[in-house]
Amino acid sequence: MHRPRTVPEGDAVEPLAAGGLRGGLIQGAAAYCAFYASVGWFLVDLGWIAAAIIAALSVVCALCLLYFGWLTNGALVACGAVYYMYCRYNYYNLALLPDYTPPPDEKKKKQDDTTATATTTTSEPRKLVVRILNLDDAVPQQTKMMEVAQPDVQVYDAKAWGPVMRMAASFGRYKRWEAFLSSPQCFNSPHDATEKNTTTVTFYGSNDYHHLALSLIRRIRQPMNLVLLDNHPDYISCPFGTHCGSWFHQASSLPTVHQSFHFGGASGEWEDEVLCNTVFTPWSLLKSGKIRVHPATESFSVQEWKNVSTTPVREMEYTFLSLERCRRLLAPYREELAARPLYITLDKDVMNTHDCIQNWDSGYLTKREVFTLIQTLVEMSNGQLIAIDVTGDWSPVIVHGFMRRLFNYLQHDEDKGKDKPHANLVNQTTNAGLLQMLRETLNAPQPQTGDSDGHVSADVSSPSPRELAEEDSKPKMNS
Repeated sequence: MHRPRTVPEGDAVEPLAAGGLRGGLIQGAAAYCAFYASVGWFLVDLGWIAAAIIAALSVVCALCLLYFGWLTNGALVACGAVYYMYCRYNYYNLALLPDYTPPPDEKKKKQDDTTATATTTTSEPRKLVVRILNLDDAVPQQTKMMEVAQPDVQVYDAKAWGPVMRMAASFGRYKRWEAFLSSPQCFNSPHDATEKNTTTVTFYGSNDYHHLALSLIRRIRQPMNLVLLDNHPDYISCPFGTHCGSWFHQASSLPTVHQSFHFGGASGEWEDEVLCNTVFTPWSLLKSGKIRVHPATESFSVQEWKNVSTTPVREMEYTFLSLERCRRLLAPYREELAARPLYITLDKDVMNTHDCIQNWDSGYLTKREVFTLIQTLVEMSNGQLIAIDVTGDWSPVIVHGFMRRLFNYLQHDEDKGKDKPHANLVNQTTNAGLLQMLRETLNAPQPQTGDSDGHVSADVSSPSPRELAEEDSKPKMNS
């Protein structure tokens, strides 16, 4: 017969944890998750070795919790809180420019300039300087585009940074990236010289690197308006590093950026119940109008979006954007656009798959519609386009680090098996057309953008928006 074990008096045993073994295991699992989450972002840079070390430490903490209970749990929470504050400090530091001093009487000067040029367009030609940050070999292999980019094209070798900057980067690595841009191996200057009548065009490959646009925008030390053309909401607030879905929040908060615009969004993330209706969304910037949002085909209306104006780019879902419609859309911002220079950041996933093949899901707009938007924005800015960066060229995903591998697995499943030669052909045609359009827009006072009625015509071979939607709704197989 089994006899229960007795404990001598004065030799009491400390219980595993409040609630017995089951409670201890639950607390241990909670501690494991909390600890792993609080330091997991370091895996982005440290890879599988760090994953093994942190997993082992997490198990140790869980076992300790079985014997020390809430004391260990409190210590873990305190460590997580300290780390979170460290991340927030670094996150918002990227929205600061300590060495930037706004020009005196900038507002009055811009108002005078607006009055003097409100009825004119720029007639003086602008020089187009093309830079290629070669992170993944996506752009230099586009022979047609490289020919059009001549003679003012410069290629900078950044392939060593590609696998460790793709999709995300820790704050420390991002600062080292910015230092690389300023080094003799790259631009050899801490800031971009915004010379008069010069526009800089920067290509940098896959849109997995779109968060690097923040480093390019931070290099400009003059007041400007910022325009983003993108299928996704890149303004999500995420304090645990910089990634391709969070950088626009910081860019819009820079002291050099007076007004931000976001055109072409069509992703479900815009109205996601978790991402876009919680603290992750910068509602203060959206509701105040600091960030103006214009979706591709329809307004957003879920919860807080009801309090934000979101006039779509297209007047109707299945009609092309016309030049007349584009001017009406931008008319409320004419004075603001004319008041200061313009910076455009283009993620070509805002286009449909007929005009761009890239590493993410595609939007609805055609390249002609995107070109019409850019041309009209430049026109209303009196031709003062200081810079444009371009991403959205497909390349095979090569990453280092556990978290990047996880992001790749979760986000790029549909990307596997794409036809690289076909992607290269489609993308170089769009890139070459973009450069040609920019040259015409910046050199001609009244570039030809459409027919006599002001409508942008589609190519004979281009499908209509309705045909594109019907084709996208059909089941597909990766090529």
